[in-house]
Amino acid sequence: MRLVRLFGTTAVVVNDTTLLTGDALGDDRSRRLLARLALAAPAPVPLARLERDLGRATLLRRDAATLAHALGTPGLVVEQEDGWVLRPGWARVDVQVAHALFARAAAAPPTTALALVLRALRSCCTATLLASEDDTLPWVAAARARHDRVLRDALVRAAAAAKVLHDDELASELMARALADAPQHRRAG
Repeated sequence: MRLVRLFGTTAVVVNDTTLLTGDALGDDRSRRLLARLALAAPAPVPLARLERDLGRATLLRRDAATLAHALGTPGLVVEQEDGWVLRPGWARVDVQVAHALFARAAAAPPTTALALVLRALRSCCTATLLASEDDTLPWVAAARARHDRVLRDALVRAAAAAKVLHDDELASELMARALADAPQHRRAG
């Protein structure tokens, strides 16, 4: 199974060993298309939104072909009536894996909740989301803001779970990270 990594440099990991980045994804435009579609997967991204975010449909079709050729996956980008998607089942996406772990943690007892959040922090949330992309692009800023909210909520819940489990040191560390990762603190610092 493949994993699209959006934390840090956009990459595709194949069989947990092969890391495809940069030219292996085609070019900057095809990498952006991959990132934009992976963020929404499995939901389609309407063509009008893709055009607003990434450019004209003719360029997008070229980018999709470049990406599919670079990854050796014909038909990787699927045009549907309601928008464009990456071929269903082609890959997992790290940010979605992390958010799914956070969602499971929200409904779990303290021990499990803490373990799930720590697992997501270690395995997925190790770098800036979409670090390869310009943070002035609206779709990048929106994705980072959404992730910041989800991460902050998960950190606060994990801190509460650690407190219940009498691990005050870990609770303090998690709460400090939740406060440090808050967007208003990042801009001010």
